Amino acid sequence: MKPDAADLDRALRRIHTPESFGRAVLAAALSAVKDSDTGEMAARVAVSAPEPDGTVPVCFFLFDYEICISLPVT
Repeated sequence: MKPDAADLDRALRRIHTPESFGRAVLAAALSAVKDSDTGEMAARVAVSAPEPDGTVPVCFFLFDYEICISLPVT
């Protein structure tokens, strides 16, 4: 199910991204580049519809690495 544009707009205005999440994404990206022969990486991001608790599920796919979190929206 694709998320509603209004829900995404609200999430972008109110989202809180913890520092540990940023480190996890960068660690996966650096590991992916290190393991590739080209020194480049490709990423895909999947955002789901909000959960009943108000969080927005987001998954990052970096080569063979997958990082999924539920971002809190206040």
